[in-house]
Amino acid sequence: MAYGSIKVDNIIFTNGGVDQTITVSGIVASTSGNLTVTGTISGDVIRGGTTVSGATVTGAVGQFGNLTAVSGVFTTQVSGATVTGNVGQFTSVTGGTAGFTTVTGTTVTGTTANFVTVSGTTVTGTTANFTSGNFTSISGGTHTITSGVFAAGSATNPSISFASDPNTGIYSPGADQVAISTNGTGRLFVDASGNVGIGVSPSYTLDVNGQGRFTNDVLIADGTATRGRVYGDSNGLNLRTESGLATRFLHVGTELARITSDGKLGLGTSSVTAGIKFQVQDGTASKAQFNVSGYGGLVIGQNADLSSEIDQSSSGGKLYIKQGGNTAITVDTSQRVGIGTTSPASTLHVSGSSDQTYTFQTTTAGADNRINFRNSSGTDAGGIWYLHAGNHLLFNTGGSNAEKARIDGSGRLLVGTSSSPSAGSGQFARVVAQGNTSSSTGAGILSIARGSTATATNDTIGQLAFTDSIGATFAYIECVTDATPGAGDLPGRLTFSTTADGASSPTERMRIASEGGITTTGRAANSTNANLAVRNSSGNNDAIFEASDGAVPGISGSLRLSKNNSNSRSINASGTVNQNGADYAEYFKKCGNFVIQKADVVGINSSGLLTNIFADAISFCVKSTDPGLVGGDNWFTEPRPRTEDGQEVDGSTPEYAEWMERLELARATVDRIAFAGQVPVNVTGATPGQYIVPIATEDGGITGIAKDETDLTLAEYMQAIGKVIAIEDDGRARIIVKVA
Repeated sequence: MAYGSIKVDNIIFTNGGVDQTITVSGIVASTSGNLTVTGTISGDVIRGGTTVSGATVTGAVGQFGNLTAVSGVFTTQVSGATVTGNVGQFTSVTGGTAGFTTVTGTTVTGTTANFVTVSGTTVTGTTANFTSGNFTSISGGTHTITSGVFAAGSATNPSISFASDPNTGIYSPGADQVAISTNGTGRLFVDASGNVGIGVSPSYTLDVNGQGRFTNDVLIADGTATRGRVYGDSNGLNLRTESGLATRFLHVGTELARITSDGKLGLGTSSVTAGIKFQVQDGTASKAQFNVSGYGGLVIGQNADLSSEIDQSSSGGKLYIKQGGNTAITVDTSQRVGIGTTSPASTLHVSGSSDQTYTFQTTTAGADNRINFRNSSGTDAGGIWYLHAGNHLLFNTGGSNAEKARIDGSGRLLVGTSSSPSAGSGQFARVVAQGNTSSSTGAGILSIARGSTATATNDTIGQLAFTDSIGATFAYIECVTDATPGAGDLPGRLTFSTTADGASSPTERMRIASEGGITTTGRAANSTNANLAVRNSSGNNDAIFEASDGAVPGISGSLRLSKNNSNSRSINASGTVNQNGADYAEYFKKCGNFVIQKADVVGINSSGLLTNIFADAISFCVKSTDPGLVGGDNWFTEPRPRTEDGQEVDGSTPEYAEWMERLELARATVDRIAFAGQVPVNVTGATPGQYIVPIATEDGGITGIAKDETDLTLAEYMQAIGKVIAIEDDGRARIIVKVA
């Protein structure tokens, strides 16, 4: 009979403020919240909405979200430290211990002791200890099985796995085989022969694919006893043989080396000679040995001639390599290597009493010899290479081991280029400097520098000498300070010196001063013995003297002078101006297209133009033959064409040819007429003292006749072009010009 209900969130029993242990019993103990006691909770039906916990929980049916208890029997879902009973009917049971009389089934499922999943720290029972059973899968903390049959499974779905980790467990990959997988991959395999494989299907008793680790010794034994072991400790890897045994190294059953029980090493011999710690033998002949006494080092050679040795000094710690008792190579404690010396002073020190030759050889066709210089970061910063193809010696610098210069197979020094010029004089040069450090495609720059700072006038800066094979100097070009230099003030002059015939040293011949003035000393190399001669073999180009403010005439000549714009002067001479010509002439424009021969008598018409018609002439004159001075040379004023940088174009260019064509067209319109001096005239039969008088020809042209002074009329005298003073070799009269 019910006495009523108590509904509260929590019931806590205390005694004097201390929680007490109580017992709650009844047919039904039902809570909608949490029920917690430290005694016993019992009843036919125990229901809890969230959690029921206590020392012991018993009942026919337990229905709650979670159950935590020391012991308990329920038919639905139970959780707790201990769950016990003859019959348990639950969807799942989780807790510390569960014990049942009978559990059967291929898979642990059913209404009586049959479960979809059984999991927990421990599962125990009369039959639940699994004396026998057939299962598809079992999961849980601990299962004790006396015998049982499981499905084969696979690496990804092993037949025996673990809660929440179904791809890790035990399976059988084939008949008479068992394996363990993790993360769905087979890791350890045991085959039908008992071979064990780790990471691989085994072919040997123990077959490991990958690294293995042994924290204790690996013992090596034969059928009788342990013969040795391998292990590691703080000293490293240890290979140990048992007392009195040697360590042997064999290849296909043949012994190649051994370490004896007393620590001797023999290669090619099973019996190391007494007193020797290391011995190499080929057949019966000893090839190398390390002596305990004597040299105290490694000796190499035959039994009868062990003359090669590697030794360490008893003091100083140096390593010696000797031959025949003499030291060939020394390595000191600073890792300096000496060849031919026992006291190396540098990283590599080679010494010898005769000529020293160092050979670098390649045995492969097309391969090169290289010496590289590497920096601290391991980069080849520079080097010296010999290229056998073409026999070139390269010099590489710049931090990237890039070529900066080479000596090619013809002995030429090439700087800034890997190939010599193929045309002109450059192809024969011994030294080629191409480009500069600012631009590989820019101008070539060659610097000749003084060894110290120039501080005074006449300090020599540099010299370019021209000598023969023994050094005799035939000429040189020298740069000298032209005044006292200073900061931002670098006056310099160039002097050109040659050695005269019969002399043994050069003498200054020409000087270009700091302000640009040119001074010559001595004579120029020409037949006139002049101090300055400007020559051109073609006769087309000129010596040009150009004032900064005057234009140079464009028409070619041996000397072209510009004028001073302020006074229009081109030449000031304090002495005479001598020339080969015999007359002074001026250019006159012609009135038509006709030809006047040298020494012809010609007329001037009323327009001031030359005419060859007697009736049109108001005055008469003679054409110049060999003028020394010519005026009126302004009949063609078009300047000679120039390049973009202001230089006159070369005579071989199309622009020059077109300009010359226009010049010649203009030249045909003028002619040179003698106004003073001596000229021949195309009149024969004259005698000196006569006058040449113009007369008309039968066709109206102009010619001249010779007349005595006594036979002249006043009109004829006034028209006469000159007086005969001599007869030329060809019979023509030579006159002193008289302008009519």
